[in-house]
Amino acid sequence: MLGFLAILALVLVLRHLGFRAFPLAMPQGKLKGLAVGLVGGYAGGLLLPWGFQWQDINLVGAALGIIAATLILGLLPFIKILLGRT
Repeated sequence: MLGFLAILALVLVLRHLGFRAFPLAMPQGKLKGLAVGLVGGYAGGLLLPWGFQWQDINLVGAALGIIAATLILGLLPFIKILLGRT
Protein backbone atom coordinates (compact mmCIF):
# COMPACT_ATOMS: atom_id res chain seq x y z
CA MET A 1 0.00 0.00 0.00
CA LEU A 2 2.81 2.41 0.81
CA GLY A 3 4.49 1.58 -2.49
CA PHE A 4 1.32 2.58 -4.34
CA LEU A 5 1.17 5.85 -2.41
CA ALA A 6 4.84 6.51 -3.16
CA ILE A 7 4.29 6.02 -6.89
CA LEU A 8 1.13 8.14 -6.76
CA ALA A 9 3.08 10.95 -5.09
CA LEU A 10 5.85 10.61 -7.70
CA VAL A 11 3.29 10.78 -10.51
CA LEU A 12 1.70 13.94 -9.11
CA VAL A 13 5.03 15.69 -8.53
CA LEU A 14 6.48 14.74 -11.92
CA ARG A 15 3.28 15.73 -13.76
CA HIS A 16 3.34 19.12 -12.07
CA LEU A 17 6.99 19.63 -12.99
CA GLY A 18 6.29 18.44 -16.53
CA PHE A 19 3.47 20.93 -16.96
CA ARG A 20 5.83 23.68 -15.83
CA ALA A 21 8.69 22.62 -18.12
CA PHE A 22 6.91 21.23 -21.22
CA PRO A 23 3.24 22.23 -21.25
CA LEU A 24 2.62 21.20 -24.88
CA ALA A 25 4.12 17.72 -24.53
CA MET A 26 2.03 16.78 -21.49
CA PRO A 27 -1.19 14.78 -21.91
CA GLN A 28 -4.25 16.94 -21.31
CA GLY A 29 -6.55 14.48 -19.53
CA LYS A 30 -5.85 14.29 -15.81
CA LEU A 31 -7.17 10.75 -15.30
CA LYS A 32 -5.51 9.42 -18.45
CA GLY A 33 -2.22 11.04 -17.49
CA LEU A 34 -2.48 9.71 -13.95
CA ALA A 35 -3.24 6.18 -15.17
CA VAL A 36 -0.36 6.24 -17.66
CA GLY A 37 1.94 7.58 -14.95
CA LEU A 38 0.97 4.79 -12.57
CA VAL A 39 1.48 2.11 -15.22
CA GLY A 40 4.81 3.65 -16.24
CA GLY A 41 5.87 3.88 -12.61
CA TYR A 42 5.18 0.23 -11.92
CA ALA A 43 6.76 -0.88 -15.20
CA GLY A 44 9.85 1.26 -14.64
CA GLY A 45 10.16 0.05 -11.06
CA LEU A 46 10.10 -3.57 -12.20
CA LEU A 47 12.24 -3.26 -15.33
CA LEU A 48 15.05 -1.05 -14.02
CA PRO A 49 16.73 -2.95 -11.17
CA TRP A 50 19.12 -0.21 -10.00
CA GLY A 51 18.43 2.71 -7.73
CA PHE A 52 16.86 3.47 -4.37
CA GLN A 53 14.44 0.75 -3.23
CA TRP A 54 11.58 1.46 -0.82
CA GLN A 55 8.65 -0.84 -0.01
CA ASP A 56 9.64 -3.21 -2.84
CA ILE A 57 9.39 -0.33 -5.33
CA ASN A 58 12.45 0.95 -7.14
CA LEU A 59 11.89 4.72 -6.94
CA VAL A 60 14.52 5.72 -9.52
CA GLY A 61 13.18 3.22 -12.05
CA ALA A 62 9.62 4.28 -11.25
CA ALA A 63 10.46 7.95 -11.82
CA LEU A 64 12.11 7.15 -15.17
CA GLY A 65 9.13 4.98 -16.16
CA ILE A 66 6.69 7.78 -15.29
CA ILE A 67 8.67 10.30 -17.32
CA ALA A 68 8.96 7.99 -20.33
CA ALA A 69 5.31 6.89 -20.35
CA THR A 70 3.97 10.41 -19.88
CA LEU A 71 6.27 11.83 -22.55
CA ILE A 72 5.30 9.13 -25.05
CA LEU A 73 1.59 9.71 -24.42
CA GLY A 74 2.04 13.47 -24.73
CA LEU A 75 3.97 13.22 -27.99
CA LEU A 76 1.58 10.81 -29.74
CA PRO A 77 -0.58 13.58 -31.30
CA PHE A 78 2.53 15.26 -32.71
CA ILE A 79 3.83 11.97 -34.09
CA LYS A 80 0.47 11.33 -35.80
CA ILE A 81 0.62 14.78 -37.42
CA LEU A 82 4.19 14.21 -38.62
CA LEU A 83 3.20 10.86 -40.14
CA GLY A 84 0.22 12.46 -41.88
CA ARG A 85 -2.39 10.53 -39.91
CA THR A 86 -5.05 12.55 -38.15
